[in-house]
Amino acid sequence: MMRITQNYNLILQEINRIAPNTEAVLAPDFIKLLPYRSNNHRAIPSYLREDEIDFYVTNPPSKKHIKIILKGLPTSTDVDEIKTDFESKGFQIEKVAQLRQFKIKKTTTHFYS
Repeated sequence: MMRITQNYNLILQEINRIAPNTEAVLAPDFIKLLPYRSNNHRAIPSYLREDEIDFYVTNPPSKKHIKIILKGLPTSTDVDEIKTDFESKGFQIEKVAQLRQFKIKKTTTHFYS
């Protein structure tokens, strides 16, 4: 994501020279740059750093964590049991927590992983 500046058109031309077929999508105050190839994904930020252009990089959807909420389990279900079940299926678990009602601190039947 590159911040829109006065000379953004020249910057986009240079990015397309460095990384051909890069798609530019307009977002509020930013331009989302979508490179055609993954190796171009490294060339674009290095160019933007060299020219001191304001930008930030987001993780691709394939590298984002999956968040799951399990509903309807008994409140007596052990959190470690849920964690071991997911790990046995091949998932890497960061944490498992039982959700609570905020005001009365009562445990619910919803588990967050």
